[in-house]
Amino acid sequence: MKTRLGVEFPEEFADILRVYNRYPISEVIIHPRLQKDFYNNHPKLDVFAEALEQCVHPVCYNGDIFMVEDYHAFQDKFPQVDRMMLGRGVIANPGLVREIRTGQQVTTVELKEYHDRLYAGYREEMDSERDALFKMKEVWFYLGKMFPEAERELKKVKKADRPEEYLAAVRGVFRG
Repeated sequence: MKTRLGVEFPEEFADILRVYNRYPISEVIIHPRLQKDFYNNHPKLDVFAEALEQCVHPVCYNGDIFMVEDYHAFQDKFPQVDRMMLGRGVIANPGLVREIRTGQQVTTVELKEYHDRLYAGYREEMDSERDALFKMKEVWFYLGKMFPEAERELKKVKKADRPEEYLAAVRGVFRG
């Protein structure tokens, strides 16, 4: 079961958690933000800490783990949590899990391969090339953080309207 802290106020979470605690749930994934926050603001770790104490089910944390340092800082604060969701963090850095486990960072070659396979998959699954292109632009919102020196090329990716423009801009990003 995945949940947020509530719709508008963190105080709502106590009632939500009481309901979850009454049912046989295998785990509760807690994204410690309010629904109205979407992905803005910072996770409310104080409320998450309270939830850990009160939840009778295994808890999985979900929120703002983008770098190895984020992972370690969270683990230092909550060593009892052994489940973590890395959604947007893995979109931003598809090698994040490996880097957490081994220290080995993702290479540019691996990032290009990831991009190419993802784009090909979107083109295959979606009804239009244009839809695939716009889906990839969403991915670049996060993946672009791996290329801080390619600001100009990333702007071209964002502005691309046609697949050939997009691919030319992406080649520029990977050339660095």
